[in-house]
Amino acid sequence: MEFGAPGQKAARFGPYEADVRQRVLTKGGLKVRLQDQPFQVLALLLERPAEIGDYPRARDLISRAQHVTHDQNVLTLTALVMVRIGDFAKGHVLAGKLDKQYATNTFIQKYWLPVIGAVAELRQNQGAKAVNLLSPVEPLDSAAPDQFPTGTLYPDYARGQAYLVLGDGSRAEAEFQKLLDHRGVVLNFPLGALARLGQARAFACSHDSVRAREAYRDFLQLWKDADPGVPIFKQAKAEYAALR
Repeated sequence: MEFGAPGQKAARFGPYEADVRQRVLTKGGLKVRLQDQPFQVLALLLERPAEIGDYPRARDLISRAQHVTHDQNVLTLTALVMVRIGDFAKGHVLAGKLDKQYATNTFIQKYWLPVIGAVAELRQNQGAKAVNLLSPVEPLDSAAPDQFPTGTLYPDYARGQAYLVLGDGSRAEAEFQKLLDHRGVVLNFPLGALARLGQARAFACSHDSVRAREAYRDFLQLWKDADPGVPIFKQAKAEYAALR
């Protein structure tokens, strides 16, 4: 299976590794005891960071979790998930905690807080504001934040989404191409696969139907074993069908 496809056995986030099938969480190689519900939440955050459109499940699991550890790593990703699913009030509170508790942390201040803010703007279709928030992040685009064992190129992905909102297919395609050109950096982070879908949408936005169909086919082939009910998968199939 190519990296980034759904259904991977293990997912990593900072010092944590979750074996989703065996329901085992480890931190630094040592098992961490979590009740069933919190494990589901952390696994969701690790494996599918709200990017596949499963917002109701993400919201439900997070709201019922009571005992997930709230260190810097989990707090950062939870804030990102909150704004991604449209819970701006909680996302804002968590971002405020990050800002206050980690005022001297370079990646929190110069990378994650702008990214979280940009994702919130994207959720509200404010592409221009998202691009502005992401502009100062460019020097750190390919860096590997503390929260992940490798780079994610999340700013490039978010910037690509912002350009799609603005109707600038050419710039959007260039941002998504960065993720496809650096698979050794992205590894199994989900955005590596979702960049294919972003690129397909960028081509469609630029009225390049031939390249758009090819990119959609590539994405759908990669995700051929995905749950057919996954929202972003269903949407991609519908978009592809509309081009044919």
